[in-house]
Amino acid sequence: MKITFEKFKEIMEHIAAFETLQDKISSASREYNHLTKDMTEFEIPSTTFDTVFVLGLLLEDKDDWICYWVYELDCGRRWEEGTVVSKDGENIPLKTIEDLWAMLNKVDNKTFKNNLEKPIDKTIENVYNK
Repeated sequence: MKITFEKFKEIMEHIAAFETLQDKISSASREYNHLTKDMTEFEIPSTTFDTVFVLGLLLEDKDDWICYWVYELDCGRRWEEGTVVSKDGENIPLKTIEDLWAMLNKVDNKTFKNNLEKPIDKTIENVYNK
């Protein structure tokens, strides 16, 4: 199975939209929690973690950057200069899905934009057999 940037972006956009919806629902349930003793915070069951896990396997994300981008950086919304830096002290942008893809594939954004259509040639079989 090959994954193109377009497919990766489609998946990540679904994850980001779901996380935004979940945040709104959680906020609303906390806001109205005082109305009843029995009300607890409501969450929608999700396969987001499983999806992030499989993408991590497919893209050989051994350092869990996808998980970090989704949960710690709130799908890039919390990224700011100095959040992620290289060993040389250079900022590593992780604000957008494009930034995440470029970082996972160890290319700079200029190279990435020139090779946008090129799929990453990784198969589930190769990932599991390593």
